[in-house]
Amino acid sequence: MSELETRRLDPKTDQADLVELFELVFGHTILPGMWEWKHQPSWAPRHDCWVARYDERIVGYVGAVCVRGVVDGKPVPFFQLSDVMVHPEYRRKFDYFDLGAKYIFEDVVEQCKDRVIYGFSNHRAFLWFKKLGLSDIVEKARICTVPPQAGGGAAQFEFKNAKFDDPWLDDHWAEHQAIIRMGLVRDGLYLNWRYGRHPVYRYKLRRVEENGQPIGWVVLGPHGGKPEMPIVDMLLPPGREPDVLQALATDLKRPVRFWLSSNRTPPFADEKESKTSVYIFTKPTTVAIEPLRTDLYYTMGDADWW
Repeated sequence: MSELETRRLDPKTDQADLVELFELVFGHTILPGMWEWKHQPSWAPRHDCWVARYDERIVGYVGAVCVRGVVDGKPVPFFQLSDVMVHPEYRRKFDYFDLGAKYIFEDVVEQCKDRVIYGFSNHRAFLWFKKLGLSDIVEKARICTVPPQAGGGAAQFEFKNAKFDDPWLDDHWAEHQAIIRMGLVRDGLYLNWRYGRHPVYRYKLRRVEENGQPIGWVVLGPHGGKPEMPIVDMLLPPGREPDVLQALATDLKRPVRFWLSSNRTPPFADEKESKTSVYIFTKPTTVAIEPLRTDLYYTMGDADWW
């Protein structure tokens, strides 16, 4: 009988097995290039992905996406666990949900003095992490919808097409990064990787101007024929989100749908709790959960499936 082999992912030899496992676990196909794009952006020294092999095939996988973050103005790497998979035939045989994460946590702790390890999911793997005492829930993500204003409304804001490699994005982040006490670095490098170079989806960036002056940006996602336009990411002046998003819906002549952390804005008129939880892995994370609940900023785009 073969023994379970747990090792770091080899993208060249493991790719075909990963695609097959992903389709089996999640029910749809993913392109092989997704792993290289998602798990090894230009700033990451290496990927943080581990596989389990048994009977000459991959039966388990855990990956962490390394993203640049900030905590109270200090650079802190954020690691997002994603694509946790165990072959159905082996779920009772091996506890790979926690075994794979264990290797990643050990790696990250060794690499980084300070770090945040978190995730976005309604997957039962995260419930298993919570049962093991590895994770806790920061909050449930809220789905907010803003309809277009009847009669068109006043053109207070303008929405200009922009490119994801626009140097203005770095200038805007430098001037406004203080409004995010805890979250991802949303500069041009991040936006170009996350949205501009996505191997599947085509996103659109809009620069928001008020009285001819840029005040922020929003990223429009693919709507798949649905009536609502998903706003997957944004960086706007605190408290201005309701006005800007109302104007955007009016400009697009369709409702807009988005997430925002509950600490960021007052409640919207049309909002509901989603099935997705924001998780923090408490033991390897060097930030306590209460500050995360108070200050963590996230959007739809932080979850890798959008």
